[in-house]
Amino acid sequence: MIFRSHRITVIAAALLAITLASPTFAGQKRRAVKPPAAGAVAEKTNGLVTDASNARPVVFATVTAGEIATTTDAEGKWQLDVPVGTNITFSRSGYQTVTKPVPTNKILNVTMTGLPTVRVRMTSDVTYDLDLDSTQFSYLVPFSGYVKSDSGKFCKPDGSEFKPEKTTIKRFIGPATASTSDACCKDKTPLKARLEMKSGDQTDVFFTDTCFGYEVDLVGRNHLAGDFVYLKFNDIAEIVFP
Repeated sequence: MIFRSHRITVIAAALLAITLASPTFAGQKRRAVKPPAAGAVAEKTNGLVTDASNARPVVFATVTAGEIATTTDAEGKWQLDVPVGTNITFSRSGYQTVTKPVPTNKILNVTMTGLPTVRVRMTSDVTYDLDLDSTQFSYLVPFSGYVKSDSGKFCKPDGSEFKPEKTTIKRFIGPATASTSDACCKDKTPLKARLEMKSGDQTDVFFTDTCFGYEVDLVGRNHLAGDFVYLKFNDIAEIVFP
């Protein structure tokens, strides 16, 4: 019995020695806590964003660093706790996106190059310059809100459907006025206007959504002020697309 007990003890000791010497166990013994990533440390950074063509502040530009973001204020100023080693990206409709590394003094002023805008002239002679990439055709559904699209939803006088992309339109000639069109919506008075296409074609169009009594608007971001405006087509004298 004593001999058997001694043999079991020897075997157990040998197995323990093998386990301790195995790469897996040894690796577990040597494993250290992974150091925090460089981006875990943040440093306060600030600056100013201006328009490259006129030095005016770019309002409501999005400033992004990693997974955090902020927006520029009415003076184009911004401040952000930027993770170390992270670039900063500046973006907004109507402008080319800019990405910059953080300077050592933690002050980053950038200029953004503007993109072509949509010129809108109202019947009151008030004008708006809208960012093209934000400009959309829309109609207002009561109690639900606006439905927006980059293409218009029209009907030609012959009753055919017409949905041109905004990039294919050269000019909208308004204001849109109530008219009759049995071919487009029988027993209704939709709004009618005229479109001049970049292809050179011109045609009268009826706003299909007005057949159902919906208000139709042009929505877009005011390039200078940075806010979104909703302009009724029956108040718009002309829209010139870039």
